[in-house]
Amino acid sequence: MKEKPFPLISDDEILLSEMPRMNLYDESDLISNINGDYVDKNYLEWEPIVKKIADSQVKEGQAKFYQATSAVQSVKAKKSTSKSYAELAREEARADLKKKRSAAYLTSDFTAKKRSYPTVTNGNTAISHKPTAFFQKENGSRLSKYSRNLKQDHYILADIKVNTSLPKESPKKSKNNYDFLKTSQIYNKKELQNQRERRIAQELNLTRLEGK
Repeated sequence: MKEKPFPLISDDEILLSEMPRMNLYDESDLISNINGDYVDKNYLEWEPIVKKIADSQVKEGQAKFYQATSAVQSVKAKKSTSKSYAELAREEARADLKKKRSAAYLTSDFTAKKRSYPTVTNGNTAISHKPTAFFQKENGSRLSKYSRNLKQDHYILADIKVNTSLPKESPKKSKNNYDFLKTSQIYNKKELQNQRERRIAQELNLTRLEGK
């Protein structure tokens, strides 16, 4: 086999011609324009290129290419300048997190500060601070000034009698295991027979009971 190297062709060199355009209603196909015998056109013929493309066509193609590239670059520049909603949200979240990390209650030293408690001198005296409840008024009713002087120094012990009586339990009747013998047919045969005779006498022969 012979090795045929691939021909070196420059990038701007054209290899094939353009496909001929097929016009179904060309003016040359009209009957009034046909002179002599009509010959069908072969639209599938390919012809090798002899002439190069005109300089004007090349310039037009280059101009279109430059316009397309400039449009793409302008779109990219606009995208870079205008931030998307997600990027703005991320920046806002970062700023909020930075603000929370640099808060005063995280950086300040609480060990140096001491909490102030109300001082109590004696057990008989009341605490000096005033109540801070929102429902208490500064100027109360007419009797409120007397209630401020009321004090209680000792606890009041109340004597409460404890009821230690236990509830009385009713004595349970002991169960006799031989109670079933009272109604047994073996031990009460005579009594059961009398009951049977009385039942029959009531139904059939009432005169038999007169002698008893």
